[in-house]
Amino acid sequence: MRLPWPTEFGRSPRWPIAAILFFGVGSLYYAAIAVGGMSAGDGIRAIFGASGLLLSALFVALSALRLRPHRPTSAGRIMLERNESGETAIALPMAHTSWFLGVLLCLSGGLFLVMLAVTRIASHSNGPAHTLLAIPLLAAALAAFAVAALLSAALRTPRRLVLSEHGVRQNNGALDQHLPWSAITAMTPTRADPTGGQSRRRIPMVLIRPHAPSDIAVPWRFRWFRQRTFLDVISVQPIAYPVDGGLLYYTLQFYWQHPELRPELASGAAIERMRRGDVLG
Repeated sequence: MRLPWPTEFGRSPRWPIAAILFFGVGSLYYAAIAVGGMSAGDGIRAIFGASGLLLSALFVALSALRLRPHRPTSAGRIMLERNESGETAIALPMAHTSWFLGVLLCLSGGLFLVMLAVTRIASHSNGPAHTLLAIPLLAAALAAFAVAALLSAALRTPRRLVLSEHGVRQNNGALDQHLPWSAITAMTPTRADPTGGQSRRRIPMVLIRPHAPSDIAVPWRFRWFRQRTFLDVISVQPIAYPVDGGLLYYTLQFYWQHPELRPELASGAAIERMRRGDVLG
């Protein structure tokens, strides 16, 4: 069910045509290098071209995937689950595709940097200065492999948004937060930087604000997670979930504003309500 796009989210995201075209051309370029290397029997050149082709293709896929704000709701994407205390609630699993692509992107990027360093070392026409450039390339490759390992670890955690009769809980792979409904003071839709000011990217987000930061229980988080901004709120990114972005926001707002209907969250009634889009008002 698709509901009106919240105006606070800003303009509904569009397909990043320029990025897709740019990396699409890059894919063709590296494909030509790979084919040329195989034809000439040059293994290093062939692997270099193949790694560049894979990297460019993954950028195309990731660019296209991350800006799909409208997704249909299906029975398989919203489920009932029982937690360790026996409480039943509805759960929305995070989409895994973008995280898998992120892991592959880091691995292919690391391989591309390694092969770029190897080509510099193996080239007889390069002087010592060009050969020394292989060192930072290899260091960057190691960093890419390390990030891939971190993302792989995050994939093993149960990343989901859980709405129960008593509160909201989100585990995004880096941070597990729980907030009772009674401690929520605002449900703010906005268009913000998901990195807390470390990039220029702006995406639709729902900021669930508590009376006080201490109201948010944080049972677990990754050691490397240092973004203090998102420890004071629960930051929900609609594009991370396999449901329509507007539907997700209006559902959160609906059950926050209607405590008498929260028992529905312990049964299939809430799922049926979401399918109907009956979460306005």
